[in-house]
Amino acid sequence: MFINEYKVTVYRYQDDTECYWVAKTAEFPAVSGVGDTRQEALDDLDDALEATIAFSLELGMDIPAPTVHASAIQPRRTQPYRFAIKPLAARSLRHRV
Repeated sequence: MFINEYKVTVYRYQDDTECYWVAKTAEFPAVSGVGDTRQEALDDLDDALEATIAFSLELGMDIPAPTVHASAIQPRRTQPYRFAIKPLAARSLRHRV
């Protein structure tokens, strides 16, 4: 399992119509795992990392070293982006005036 080597962030995405879990690691920003449960997202991320690392090695590319050894997976809960962006935009407009 590659996710044991990297610090993984898992968060739940929910809006009006859907809810799912996303797992990511900072060393591979373009790789993520998605699932209906937290464990499905972690398993999907592990499969994606395995494929990415195998393909990168086949091409002779460097593999990012873990920045921190992950002794535990760090859960993080966020709101959907559309809710997080609006307050930020409002604050930046107030500061420009």
